[in-house]
Amino acid sequence: SVTDNQFIVGTFDATPLAKNLSFAFVITEDDNDVMVAGEDILNAYHQDTVEVEVTRSTVGKRYGIIRKIIERKKSKFVGTVNEYHNKYLFTCDSFKIHTPFEVIEGNSSLLGKKVIIEIDNWGSRVMNQYPSGKIVEVLGESGLPEVELMAVIRDFDLPLEFPEEVIKEAVAIDEKISEADLAGRSDFRNLFTITIDPISAKDFDDAISLEETKEGHLRLYVHIADVAHYIKFNSQIFAEAMNRGNSYYFPKKVIPMLPEILSNKICSLRPMEEKLT
Repeated sequence: SVTDNQFIVGTFDATPLAKNLSFAFVITEDDNDVMVAGEDILNAYHQDTVEVEVTRSTVGKRYGIIRKIIERKKSKFVGTVNEYHNKYLFTCDSFKIHTPFEVIEGNSSLLGKKVIIEIDNWGSRVMNQYPSGKIVEVLGESGLPEVELMAVIRDFDLPLEFPEEVIKEAVAIDEKISEADLAGRSDFRNLFTITIDPISAKDFDDAISLEETKEGHLRLYVHIADVAHYIKFNSQIFAEAMNRGNSYYFPKKVIPMLPEILSNKICSLRPMEEKLT
């Protein structure tokens, strides 16, 4: 909201700085964003909540100076340690973190390593002082596929495990299809049905059939795994799926939205098994 003094709270967007431009933006709720010169951003970093003073306005544009950091988006970052002028500097994997960070208690064993740093001093642009922090975890040698994969997982705080109550619910689901489950459903088991998936796939969530009609036309069937039959709105599985939002696919690794007993077995349209769709 805008006060009489034109102080506005918004979200700092460092995307232009990451592209070597000399300005950034504060994204505001009224969609009339404030442009801030690079020297006037205080020590804000991407997606921090800030207070900006609007110093002048033109038609459709506002310009300002960041006066206060209200809340940091995050204090832990994933990146690589390098040496520069006898200092150990951390470069974040996200290009929107527009400056390096100084590593406190850095040493040569950290050089070239993918690490997690926790910032405890956000520095001062006026004093030409980088933010600084300590390395809290070493993930491994930068550039190795398994290390880069773990770096992405840690950077976005992706969930590697399911809560115990979710696992208990999933294991308790009866995978046998009963007569009650079949009530009101159409039976397509006589159709020749295929999935189109790579050889390594395990979660077959849809399948297709083609049938020639008496008129010589082709009828296409699309069979979608009936996940909703097994997952109720008030369940822990549903709550966890909502929290995850989707499955995350990496080379040779998947972080599933649902426990694998559901996604890879009970709901998966596997060959020669009866499934609800």
